[in-house]
Amino acid sequence: MYEKKTLQPNLVNFIETEFINDRVKYKNSNIYIDRSDINIFSILYLMANNNKQIINKINIIEREGKYYNISIINENDDYELFLDEVNKDSSGLIRDTDIFLWGLFLPNTKKTVKVNKSGFIEQCVFKKGLLTVKAEIDYK
Repeated sequence: MYEKKTLQPNLVNFIETEFINDRVKYKNSNIYIDRSDINIFSILYLMANNNKQIINKINIIEREGKYYNISIINENDDYELFLDEVNKDSSGLIRDTDIFLWGLFLPNTKKTVKVNKSGFIEQCVFKKGLLTVKAEIDYK
């Protein structure tokens, strides 16, 4: 199952899934995750493993009970993500998410994931207007 705890200034939330009647569901909600659903962490895993064949077949992903159309352009070791929320009226599971997923799913933002030659994600870069935010992974 899946758990995610966010502790940030002005934001604390906890997400957990459970298995009920052969289906995965977000705990304390009526939101189920279909077996065919793919989330952003699956996409990041596929990028790190350079699995372009599968990546190119994915056109919709799930995030915390919300769905997004996705297209990905790969150049060298950079992946640019284009995300568009399917149902903007849906509130999903939680109102506010962690800053990483907020940046990754922020509309009208250039989102780039950089993978090094060893297959490790080095950073995600979010650009919106004059603002640039980098999330760098420290493997130490």
